[in-house]
Amino acid sequence: MIAAGQAWWMRSEPSKQWMTPIQRAMCRWLQNHLYKFLDALKAGDQIALKLMVVVPRNYLKSQIVTIISNMWCHVEVPNFSSLIGAADEDLSKDFYTPIKAILAGDDKYSKFTWLYGNWYDKKRTWKADELDHAFKENTAQKERSFKLWSVNSIFTGRHPLRADMDDPVTEEKLKEEGGAWLVKADRALNATRGAMTEPFVFVLTGTRYRPDDPIGKRLEREGAKTWTGHTDLSGRVLIDPKKGTWHVFHLQGRNPDTGLSTAPSIHSDEWLDDYERNDPVGFWSQIMNQPGVGEHTGLTMDQIEDMYIAPDELPNGCDYIFFCDTAFKDASNYGTGDESVLVILARNPSPSVADYYYVEGYGHNRYRGEDFTRMVVVKIQEYQNPGPGKIAKRIFLITDEKPISKGETWFHYLKNECNAKGEPCPATKIVTRASGSGHARSKKVKARIRRAQQFWASGRIKLVRGAPGVHKLVYQMAYAEVSPKDDWADACSDAFHDDIYRLMAPVGTGEPGGVAPVGPEDEALKGAEYTQPRRPWNDDVIDTMNYSDEWS
Repeated sequence: MIAAGQAWWMRSEPSKQWMTPIQRAMCRWLQNHLYKFLDALKAGDQIALKLMVVVPRNYLKSQIVTIISNMWCHVEVPNFSSLIGAADEDLSKDFYTPIKAILAGDDKYSKFTWLYGNWYDKKRTWKADELDHAFKENTAQKERSFKLWSVNSIFTGRHPLRADMDDPVTEEKLKEEGGAWLVKADRALNATRGAMTEPFVFVLTGTRYRPDDPIGKRLEREGAKTWTGHTDLSGRVLIDPKKGTWHVFHLQGRNPDTGLSTAPSIHSDEWLDDYERNDPVGFWSQIMNQPGVGEHTGLTMDQIEDMYIAPDELPNGCDYIFFCDTAFKDASNYGTGDESVLVILARNPSPSVADYYYVEGYGHNRYRGEDFTRMVVVKIQEYQNPGPGKIAKRIFLITDEKPISKGETWFHYLKNECNAKGEPCPATKIVTRASGSGHARSKKVKARIRRAQQFWASGRIKLVRGAPGVHKLVYQMAYAEVSPKDDWADACSDAFHDDIYRLMAPVGTGEPGGVAPVGPEDEALKGAEYTQPRRPWNDDVIDTMNYSDEWS
């Protein structure tokens, strides 16, 4: 901190005293891991070290991790090589330029050259995007001491000892390119696998934006070898010294145990309260580093965990509804993030606890109309004609959204395909979902999902553990506000559409069947003896969609 000038800079800025115990803990954590790497490097051992630093804004993560610790590695190993990366070239230069100035003695507050000498050598490469410093001993080495890279300029043909990616996602990139930027950033990080050969250290530093941002994807896919800091609240990260890949340093702006600010000198409790009140999605992403978690979400992972049942707990006598979302109807959606989805729910004939049970689902963004239809027909056959010794299951209804072009073109095609297989096609129904396009439609879809979340939270759906596709549905339902995809959740929300859902009956207090509730006009409220007759309600529900209706 002294060599880099942070200590002297904070002396000149009394309101910027950001070197708190939190930053000291981050420094110790980082130093311990880098020492192990450098010791192995000097001993000639092959080592692959992956570090992930996930902390809120203004915690000096870039200064400590990307700038200072990189220079320290070069002090320890003169021929060290570093790649400094960010979302784009301009942001990469924001980290590289201070390093360049400090090494050359051009930083007002830095004491680096006083401690280690001036590392600028006019005879060596010293450019706006790469440099070889004077401390480097092996001048024939191809790898530059420092070089830039970014999400837009994936590095190939280079084998640095260390590569940093600091904030591969920014709010500006998400506004410009949306989910496409997340895919691009993920691919850029994946491309480093071939270039980074042992020994190497890869450092991913950032603040969270969405559940499926590059940090979230790596934590979910690769897991954590060690976890330091605040507990992960998503319940989606495997932490295992043997199976995990990343060493993670993870902080939240508000201590989850005390509810108070983790670093009051950076973010006061009042500031945190105001942020959460005005932008809960941003607060849980940027400050708590737990996108999709928080009081603003319709469902928590704890609630969802309570919804799971074992396969043998599925009740007998259910009928089934096939909920479809066919993205192939719009040619512009083919091969994009929009999936064609089939969600199959069992409907309890007497739902005293749950109206629906998720049993299986399938989806893909490259389904052609014939591929998706073929898959649905196969499922219809499995349910209606399962073969000798197996019990057939009644498919009550197949639903889909009203297509862009008017009519029921896909349903006609489905019926033809069923007829060709000699299989009766179940009843079908077009459901009106969210009209419009673009952002306006997206808002309506999320509103639909939020309404469905209320039914989920009240126990009106159960999930068969291990069922095909259940993880995709759960992810989109739990993280509806920030998930870039919603096809599964949108299709499943049809279960609670006014035209589909059968309402729960009023619950009485007497014998099975219940007693009619007392209303304001009833004589019972005026002291008279209550003599209203029992009404012929069934035990559980009034079915707004009887088996004798037009779709049966």
